[in-house]
Amino acid sequence: MSKFCAASSAAATTTATEAGAAAVVAVGGAQGAAQRGRHPIKTHGAKVARSHLQDWLILMLLVMIEVGLFVIHPFYRFVGKGMMADLKYPMKDNTVPVWAVPIYSVLLPICVFILVYVRRRDVYDLHHSVLGLLFAVLITAVITDAIKDAVGRPRPDFFWRCFPDGKDVYDRWGNVVCHGNKADIKEGHKSFPSGHASGSFAGLGFLSLYLSGKVKVFDRKGHIAKLCIVLLPLLAASLVAISRVDDYWHHWNDVFAGGFLGLVVAAFCYRQFFPNPYDDDGWGPYAYFEALLEESGKDDAQTANALTAQPMEVRANGDLVYGSTSRRSSNFLAAKMPEIQLGAHTVKSHGMKVARIHMHDWLILMLLVVIEVILNVIEPFHRFVGEDMMTDLRYPMKDNTVPFWAVPMLAILLPFIVILVYYFIRRDVYDLHHAILGLLFSVLITGVITDAIKDAVGRPRPDFFWRCFPDGKGVFDPVTKDVMCTGSKSVIKEGHKSFPSGHTSWSFAGLGFLALYLSGKVRVFDRRGHVAKLCIVFLPLLVAALVGISRVDDYWHHWQDVFAGGLLGITVSSFCYLQFFPAPYEVDGWGPHAYFQMLAESRDVNPSIAMNNTYVQQSDLEGVYVDSQHDRELSRVIGHDSSPILEGTNGMMSSRQTMKLNEADSTTDDLEPLFDYRRVQPLNIVSIDDDCSDTSPVPSPKRRKLPKPSVGKVNSDKDVEVEKVVNIEEEDWLAPPSIVSTDAHSKIGEDSTIKELRRRKQELLSLAQSAKSMLLEAEESGKQEPSDMLKPSLDAVAEQPTIPASERAKIVISIQNKDELKQFRVYTDDKFEKLFSLYATKAKLDLQSLVFSFDGDKINLAATPASLEMEDDDIIEVHVKKS
Repeated sequence: MSKFCAASSAAATTTATEAGAAAVVAVGGAQGAAQRGRHPIKTHGAKVARSHLQDWLILMLLVMIEVGLFVIHPFYRFVGKGMMADLKYPMKDNTVPVWAVPIYSVLLPICVFILVYVRRRDVYDLHHSVLGLLFAVLITAVITDAIKDAVGRPRPDFFWRCFPDGKDVYDRWGNVVCHGNKADIKEGHKSFPSGHASGSFAGLGFLSLYLSGKVKVFDRKGHIAKLCIVLLPLLAASLVAISRVDDYWHHWNDVFAGGFLGLVVAAFCYRQFFPNPYDDDGWGPYAYFEALLEESGKDDAQTANALTAQPMEVRANGDLVYGSTSRRSSNFLAAKMPEIQLGAHTVKSHGMKVARIHMHDWLILMLLVVIEVILNVIEPFHRFVGEDMMTDLRYPMKDNTVPFWAVPMLAILLPFIVILVYYFIRRDVYDLHHAILGLLFSVLITGVITDAIKDAVGRPRPDFFWRCFPDGKGVFDPVTKDVMCTGSKSVIKEGHKSFPSGHTSWSFAGLGFLALYLSGKVRVFDRRGHVAKLCIVFLPLLVAALVGISRVDDYWHHWQDVFAGGLLGITVSSFCYLQFFPAPYEVDGWGPHAYFQMLAESRDVNPSIAMNNTYVQQSDLEGVYVDSQHDRELSRVIGHDSSPILEGTNGMMSSRQTMKLNEADSTTDDLEPLFDYRRVQPLNIVSIDDDCSDTSPVPSPKRRKLPKPSVGKVNSDKDVEVEKVVNIEEEDWLAPPSIVSTDAHSKIGEDSTIKELRRRKQELLSLAQSAKSMLLEAEESGKQEPSDMLKPSLDAVAEQPTIPASERAKIVISIQNKDELKQFRVYTDDKFEKLFSLYATKAKLDLQSLVFSFDGDKINLAATPASLEMEDDDIIEVHVKKS
């Protein structure tokens, strides 16, 4: 008998050991294989290129625009005889030829990208780095040449380009009459900004950011030598820019502006594809981690089915606390709820309510209009203008390229039309009202500040001489040498309103607000790498910049006036936008704050939506913690949190790291809660087939990230509400998922996909713990009588459902009507007629009176979820036809 017990115990122990080890090693091996060598060009290249086809088309369009800007003639700025002091530098050849710029700013970085690809075989990294680089260089080039042609600033060697023989000629206005080579004169009006500098900092700046992520220069380990690798491209770009000043092709401020422009655009384009270099995940593109997450999800599902036929569960003190699948599904649905509920707040139903709430804001707006009118009427301060100060004030008088009446059209009416179009698409009065109110506040606050400064400063305009002396005969006070103007009073009054530029400040206030509004609506910072969205955001800013440049071209403003006006307008517009909307890079950046506050109020009014009246003792939740130190150790294994370009990686776990999975819960130091139980809400699913053995599907990883809970021990004296897990045989319907409150929105911070991998790692920790429990049970079973030991084993085998060898794929689909949300599990190859008939029967409605739509398109009853490419937790909207 003892031999039999010993043999049985050994066999059970071996079986449990192999099962636990196989689960851990299989998952670890799958993730390691997914991380390395699984995304080469041959298998994934065409897929990646197709997903970014529109971006490549936009890239071709930028090339054509750049060619057009290079061919056209720039603006020929007024150049008087008194301005030649800084324009008589000798003509020299380029130290860095024009043809060399694309070689070191484009080809050199691409060579580095290819070397990294050869080492890592990751087509996501190769494709996104090349696409981001090309966008950075081309967007910078288009902006640079557009400003060059619009500004027309003469180069430092302009005198010798205009007068090759050294004999200068001027017209009656004092402007140059050039007789040099036309090509040299054309090139001589392209000084600001420096194209060499902007192109160099765009390409090499992108390369510097790329290398800083690959070598993990911000890993806090003190390896300062890594900085040399990162700073080397920037040093090369700086030397190119310096050569432009040494060659007398550019003034120093041309080079500074070009370098700043290139570096800013490079940073924006890089961040479209890659995390910040100082992030733990800064070494790889977002798309790589998303692909890893999808592959990890498949492997997790297979591993869970191998160990148990039930959904993965988290247990505390032996009792079921939470189903992880339900948690992820409910969170994802809660994240999608704001998208569903849009359209229920129109001007007709909520307009007066919203307007009454902001009545005092509209009254303040009217007061700002009155103040703005007064500031335009009063006389500005007449600043002292001496005879020796007339050098920069003798520019000729010209009409406005952009008339005064056109500024409100651009700054107010154009954004208003865009906002109105968006309202007709989404029917959200909160968005419409707050966008218009924010726009008007932005423009009027900017206008009041601008005109107040104008009147107080009284700086003369560049054409002040001709405003003061229309006949060209200057008259000055014999003692003070101040001007004694003989021109029209209204013209002289306008001549003392140079600083800051009103056209520019208004344009940047209105169009800057529009750019922020669009960036939120098109989700320009959604980390999917569609850099073409930036073109939509930059377009209003480019229009505003051209308006500002026209003010200098018309000699109505000095360049400092335009710069100050643009900075003032964009600053005020940013403040006003953030008063009503979240930052565009936030998860909820697409909607106004008031909309999410309304959702929170709706939840508070109907608390049954968020919580069922079922309780669980808080003491049952104690002990569910994970060691933060072990969390960091495991993240290095599963998340591959190391520098892949400097260190070799291995996808399989070492035996020591595997043991850490089993021992992760053995310590109580530096513990933190695994879940935030205040937000527990399992998900119930209606299965419309007869197969009840199917497990809950793994939801799509597209979900809102929960805030990290604070560290602390749970109070065992309190009770916590959780939603009851309803058996699908007892209850077919499920109340709509809880709506995320504004507090939760404010706490949402990190949204990186690698955090999802670490959460999956915690689930793997539960698997490993289950394997450990199996080992302990096997040891105990060896001490029991054979009859007692075999009986529970046979019962367990009998209770375990049989999993078919080949299963039809299933997904969870939600149907949203006006009042509630209902969920079903269906086969992906079943026709929708079966699902819709069941829904109509349960809702006691006629199927013919219902209209079902997905993503705005009506669904055919003969279609299937697979034909519409639907995924887990996708939502179908249903509407009742009006009789």
